Amino acid sequence: MRYDDPRGDFGRQTRQRQIIQAVLKRGANFSSLTKFDDIFAALGENITTNITFGEMVDIQQNYKDAAGNVQQIQINATGDTINKISYQIVSDEEQQRIQNELKEQLQQL
Repeated sequence: MRYDDPRGDFGRQTRQRQIIQAVLKRGANFSSLTKFDDIFAALGENITTNITFGEMVDIQQNYKDAAGNVQQIQINATGDTINKISYQIVSDEEQQRIQNELKEQLQQL
């Protein structure tokens, strides 16, 4: 799906985020987390991930409390092709906006 996604890398990132959020949300205990391997096996070639079982356990154990407080920040950029490679160019103003937003969020912790 990576190359067929109409949203390109953005669509892939959305799917990756959904997997991590599902691990956090549904991985309420170790026994339910062990079922992810069975689920991935049942789906066969329709789904692949490079997240190991150990990494899923680590995510679930260390970040489950954060599952209810996931926030997203969209970075506005313009697309450009340089030497036949596609880039997203982020303006200085946008970089400053994101930096300020992250600082504000960290101060609330």
